[in-house]
Amino acid sequence: MPKNHGKGGKSRRRGKRETVDHGKHVEKRELLFKEVSQEYAYIEKSLGGGRFRARPLGAQPVLLGIVRGAMRKRVYVHKGDIVLLALRDFEEGKADIIYLYTEPEVRKLIEYDELPKNALASQFDDGAYDGDLGGEESFFEFDNEDERFDGGDSDQIEVAFEDIDSI
Repeated sequence: MPKNHGKGGKSRRRGKRETVDHGKHVEKRELLFKEVSQEYAYIEKSLGGGRFRARPLGAQPVLLGIVRGAMRKRVYVHKGDIVLLALRDFEEGKADIIYLYTEPEVRKLIEYDELPKNALASQFDDGAYDGDLGGEESFFEFDNEDERFDGGDSDQIEVAFEDIDSI
């Protein structure tokens, strides 16, 4: 059997780079604000391979967000997270995810009026989704002209054998 000749595992090698939140010790990060050619975005969907569909909180179209190399396998981005994107000058529609905000950081950004007040709400929470699907179409058609069902309180419906198709 080979012996382990190192001094600890992955967590020891990382040292103090990671935040520890076990109720005892929490490292505070400096709050990062957007600069020129950067944008705050909401992660809509994970596409795999460190790529995400990101919707900027401004009036820009949906972008393909790619996790930058230094964040790979260290910071995990999920659907619904708020991130900071660096827009690419040379590729339209693509941006690099350069920072992942925690929930307390998002609350601070809302207090500083950097983000809209509904930034923490997903598309179905807190009244953002009112139940209207945006049309007069109905997905179900109900046949109210059925002569065999009287609409009473009975749980049984009479079916004639002539109505059943044989195979």
